[in-house]
Amino acid sequence: MSKIKVKSKQILQIGEGQMPSPLLNRILNPTYKPPTHAIILARVSSAEQSEGKSLEAQEASAREYCKRKQMEVEKVFSFVESSTRGERSQFHDMMDYVVQSPHTLAIVADTLDRFQRDYKESIDYRALLFAGRFELHFVANNMIINQNSSSSERMMYDFGVMGAKSYVDQLRENVLRGFSQKVKDREYPFKAPIGYKNVKINGKKTIIVDPKAAPLVKKLFVQYASGNYSMHAAAVDFQNAGVISCYGTSYATGSVGRILANPFYYGQMRICGQLFPHSYPPLITQGLFKQCERVRQRLNKGHFEYSAKPLVFRGIVRCKKCGAILSGYSKTRKMKHTEELHTYHYMRCSGKANQRGCRADQVNQKTLETQMLGTLKKLAVEPKLLDEVLRQLNGASAEEQAALEATRQNLQRQLGKLNKKRSVLIAREADGDLTSEYVSAELAMIKQEELDLNGQLVTLQSDTKQTNWTVERLLKLAAKVDKLFVSSHAAQKNALLNCICANCVWDGEKLDIIMKNPFRLILEGINDIKKRPVRDSNS
Repeated sequence: MSKIKVKSKQILQIGEGQMPSPLLNRILNPTYKPPTHAIILARVSSAEQSEGKSLEAQEASAREYCKRKQMEVEKVFSFVESSTRGERSQFHDMMDYVVQSPHTLAIVADTLDRFQRDYKESIDYRALLFAGRFELHFVANNMIINQNSSSSERMMYDFGVMGAKSYVDQLRENVLRGFSQKVKDREYPFKAPIGYKNVKINGKKTIIVDPKAAPLVKKLFVQYASGNYSMHAAAVDFQNAGVISCYGTSYATGSVGRILANPFYYGQMRICGQLFPHSYPPLITQGLFKQCERVRQRLNKGHFEYSAKPLVFRGIVRCKKCGAILSGYSKTRKMKHTEELHTYHYMRCSGKANQRGCRADQVNQKTLETQMLGTLKKLAVEPKLLDEVLRQLNGASAEEQAALEATRQNLQRQLGKLNKKRSVLIAREADGDLTSEYVSAELAMIKQEELDLNGQLVTLQSDTKQTNWTVERLLKLAAKVDKLFVSSHAAQKNALLNCICANCVWDGEKLDIIMKNPFRLILEGINDIKKRPVRDSNS
């Protein structure tokens, strides 16, 4: 009896923690056998961490532990994977290996947070753990969790998971707090979009305009707003210029669409679906962005493809009687004497096929081309006049340049005052001097003023030489547009007319043409010059 009492006292002392847990398992559960096989888990959360020796150090520590415990290492799972983001596919591959093993395996990790930092894994694998399908061995924590773990050991395990989760939550709060402060300071907390690039100046990270990609982005918005520049053509231009994304891939049509939908380029950064002003130089105006948005919405209303046979006036000419678009069709006829096939192209009012019931006659495409060519010839500028206009453009006065620079500096000062006013409002709100409602209303007004000033600044920042170069190209194009029209094929003619013509109306005999700016202004200027009386050179 005395021996039995001694044993019971020893068991009582064991319960108080004076005997190691493995020995307690052998006494209270005689059928328990420590695992003889193990797998090693070595994990880091990011690629930056993998550049060091963390994975190798974790594996070395785990191998030394397995050697002490006389466990054979079956496999090593070493990978880069976050425990809080994504599906943890590599972790689940490891657990599938453990569950399918014919014998109990010990998962050996350096610390508990290498295995889990949330309760999701506890929900998925806790039942298997305490059913004896596997064990958890954490070397640095000096912790072994298995089916025979006491309540205090299980509690310590749960506390460890809770501590790991608390660390992740605090880290997330710190990141969000940093993002919030960056947004208040009008800084973009993410990777800069194409046209800008992330740099470090004097030890501080910031964003500057990319001199290589920014001109392409400007060209994209300006030409896309005209309706004659496709996303595919822009993607080809990006590829030819060697511009690649931050992921190292070339730009495709979908990427160009995301550029056109990004308000960052006119001074607003979209974060979590909301717009906030940023402090970086805008590349375009808000008006140009809205114009591109309208063009994109118009094109997205209905996707259609024309027939394989292109027509010169498809989608350009309207019927004066009913306002419907003239549609084109072709007829092929065999010549009487030569037996050759000849194709004739006609335009007819589409109102005949709908409820308008228009009775306008069809017209041969050649008739429309003849009248269109006569109007295009009027755009030709005489060589002497063209040289005089270009000379005056290139001889811009220094006073004009000084006035533009003064205006630009004035706009910059106004932006600086608004930024300072924003900082004062935020500081006074933090001190409790102003209510949140008042500050929000004032900040909204400041935001709108900044948008207007940035729009004016972008307009002023356009280079005068670039403007003169554009005008020069337009004048030279207008001087030879009739020759281009004659020498082009049907699809090219259609694209040229879409660029020049704003509205064309056919009344059955005459084609009434209204041109787009600046071609309309060029035509008006030429007509005005022709109306002036000719001066006598001897007077």
